[in-house]
Amino acid sequence: MVITTEKRGHVFLIGLNRPEKLNAMNLEALSQFAEAYNTLDTDPELRVGVVFAHGDHFSAGLDLAEVGPEVAKNGPGALAGTGRIDPYGLWGGSSE
Repeated sequence: MVITTEKRGHVFLIGLNRPEKLNAMNLEALSQFAEAYNTLDTDPELRVGVVFAHGDHFSAGLDLAEVGPEVAKNGPGALAGTGRIDPYGLWGGSSE
C-alpha cells in the first residue's frame, strides 16, 4: 500500500508511504488517498483525519513521470481518483 491507514479511536491516520520517492504521489497513491477520504467520510466513528508521511520528507508533490501523461490524456480530474470523495476539490464542489 502506498497510502497507509489506521483508526485510533475517532482519529483516522492517513500516511503517504513512498519514502524512497520522497512521498511523491503516483496514480496508485492518488487513488488510495481518495479511498481513504471516502472512509473518513462514511465511517460514523471517525471524527478527524490526519495526513502524515513516512520517512524524512512529507511529499515532493506529484510523481510527474507517471501522473503527467495521465493528466495530459484525461485532464486534471485524473488526480481525483475513483472514490466518492474528491480530496483535491477538482470536481468543483460536493459529489453528492
